[in-house]
Amino acid sequence: MSISRRQSRRAAPPKHGATGKRPAHADGAIPATVSRPALLDRGCDKRFRALIYDLMTIATRMNAVREHLAR
Repeated sequence: MSISRRQSRRAAPPKHGATGKRPAHADGAIPATVSRPALLDRGCDKRFRALIYDLMTIATRMNAVREHLAR
């Protein structure tokens, strides 16, 4: 379960380069972060992405505590 409180926002539509060709994931699907089946939940890596986000949040908070204690 995620402890973070991210606001859900729709990503801006991808901008196409000078070629005008759409990228392979232009259908709105985000490319998978992982492909190992053990890290996927019903073929989706959404929970893995939430885990990474939460780990980064915890790391930032731990760094703030470390800085506070150092003062």
